[in-house]
Amino acid sequence: MGITSSTEWDYTKGVSHSDPLDSDDATRIDVNSLPDIVRELWESMLRLDPNWDFQEWISDRAEEDLRLMEVQLERERMRLEQRMHRVEAMVRRLRRRGGIIGKFALNDPHQKNLFDIFPPLQKKG
Repeated sequence: MGITSSTEWDYTKGVSHSDPLDSDDATRIDVNSLPDIVRELWESMLRLDPNWDFQEWISDRAEEDLRLMEVQLERERMRLEQRMHRVEAMVRRLRRRGGIIGKFALNDPHQKNLFDIFPPLQKKG
């Protein structure tokens, strides 16, 4: 998929001209099919290092991104575990006070509903 020794690079057109005898021709990427910014990167990297290989570079970037994703997921897992611990601690504390957690109702004699305080409205007919 990268540029090999049998490939010529035309810097003025940004097109890769492959040797017809290349066996990996099916795995090559057409530079013109890439977004402009990727094509510009490709051309710049080849100017800096003629042995630069796009396939190797993109594989390295993918591995880096996967490692970063793994770190972020681990951080998220720890955050959720800590939150779960806090919720479980709150549940234990409420159970000691006599609340009913399974039904999401607490036995608080001072808790009132709006419908308990205000009488129903009468329709004018």
